[in-house]
Amino acid sequence: MLLMAACSKEDEGPAPTRITFTTDIQTRATGVSVMSNFKDGDAMHIFRSSSNSDANDRLVTYRATYNNSTWAVSPIATIRGKEKFYFFATYPASKSTSAIDPLAIPIDVTAQTDYLYSGSGVMATESQPTVAFQMHHAMAVIAFNIQSYVGGKLTAIKIGNDKFPSKGELRVTNGRTTPTAYGAYTKNCDLSLTSTGWTSNHPAIFAIPHQIGVEGLPVELTIDGQVYTVNIPAMQLLQAYKYVIYIVRTAQGVTLQADKTEAIHLMDTTQEIADISYGHISIRHNQSVFTMPTISGSQHYGIIYWGDGSQNDYPATTPHTYSSAGSYEVGIDLWNVESAKVTFPNLEGLEEINLSKF
Repeated sequence: MLLMAACSKEDEGPAPTRITFTTDIQTRATGVSVMSNFKDGDAMHIFRSSSNSDANDRLVTYRATYNNSTWAVSPIATIRGKEKFYFFATYPASKSTSAIDPLAIPIDVTAQTDYLYSGSGVMATESQPTVAFQMHHAMAVIAFNIQSYVGGKLTAIKIGNDKFPSKGELRVTNGRTTPTAYGAYTKNCDLSLTSTGWTSNHPAIFAIPHQIGVEGLPVELTIDGQVYTVNIPAMQLLQAYKYVIYIVRTAQGVTLQADKTEAIHLMDTTQEIADISYGHISIRHNQSVFTMPTISGSQHYGIIYWGDGSQNDYPATTPHTYSSAGSYEVGIDLWNVESAKVTFPNLEGLEEINLSKF
């Protein structure tokens, strides 16, 4: 007797374990236009990686939709045996998943979205298949409190110019944002003005974190059909901070009260922003290609004005090339420079170095 047996596939062992996801939005401040919880229909991207520090080697991109306090994930996320994965998340989800780079997620000020990110990867194993994301705010919030002693109605706020970041990229592993485009943004509103201002629900704008340079950030307020202009002075807009800008309107016009500006951390209403040291370096040179001096010793950041009408965020990774020969004055605005040291790679072509404000 001949006995034959066949199967359609090899034994795959025990069935894989399904991975589940939970989220907690790290918001403790109240009365601000930011997310504190998800609602039905919200969607986010989840990235699976074999590394905890960098999502570039992701294996799968998922789309997760919130419904009835749980996340429905597509495709279904599973884990088997001794596998170990790390997961990252970002909100909101786009329509596509295949083209999403977790290290360069597009962000857009015109969308006025509270972009969220999870930060370092959360590990999942077969014995620990639940991934708990702590979601953080990636944007800054600029809010306005206007006291008007002549009444009126605010119908629009236009903020920024060709130096105001309008688009950028978000890195899901640490929340770092990088501007990619610049331009003003206008928020339409319909708010009555009083002499007491607003105690809550201030008109607010999500902004990409960046350094406002010494020229300031222009703001145009349309009140009763008339446009008033104020200038937010040089400051650093930090991620997950709400900045309340105080403005007074009288019969003579409007005045920005810079000394009253409030900075409130979105995760802690009792925490105020620390003073950040500021320094300026001025360098005049006649080089056609200019290499920035090395500034070391602290976690500083800033803006470089090359002297030919162009600018870059500091640090500049490559030398700057000028279109024509001449003498140029490079200005460098820096923040957090308490222990910074300046080293010049060479002095050739340098006409003047001014460190008096550094």
